Amino acid sequence: MNVHSVKREAIQPLKAAHLGSTSTPKLAPCCKFIEAAVPRRTSVKTGGETRMAALAESAFVVTVTETEIVNRRPNGEIERVALEDLSAILIETNDSGPFGPDVWWLLLGSSKKKSGCVFPQGATGEDAVLAFAQKLPGFDNRMLMQAMLSTENERFLCWRRPEK
Repeated sequence: MNVHSVKREAIQPLKAAHLGSTSTPKLAPCCKFIEAAVPRRTSVKTGGETRMAALAESAFVVTVTETEIVNRRPNGEIERVALEDLSAILIETNDSGPFGPDVWWLLLGSSKKKSGCVFPQGATGEDAVLAFAQKLPGFDNRMLMQAMLSTENERFLCWRRPEK
């Protein structure tokens, strides 16, 4: 089967089986900063016409160290999550492409530390995050692939730390 021929109806049962429902995963109250960190659209007025402006995805710089993942945003703001506190990895997609970033990584920290990182696909260092994530036990590459095919406003849970 050609990956591009997969129908949305066929994807929903996979999401339902993985998440327990077809609804978008909700973030814990401690992670609400993520809602504000993912810009939906940025409009720019040029010559009397309003157009969507693309953010420079590569201006986000993500680094994976032995102890943490650090994201430096274009405005200089720094987000971080200790690897031992990483609780979930989601991919959020939206309908702003091709005029804006439409695929975002959400790295959620534990609720006690209120930590996490949010950065778009194309961020500098994204390849290191992907390599790290794919080594995590239980990382769901199928969800990652579904996210990369999505043009809808959705969240895809790719990994969750097992409960102790």
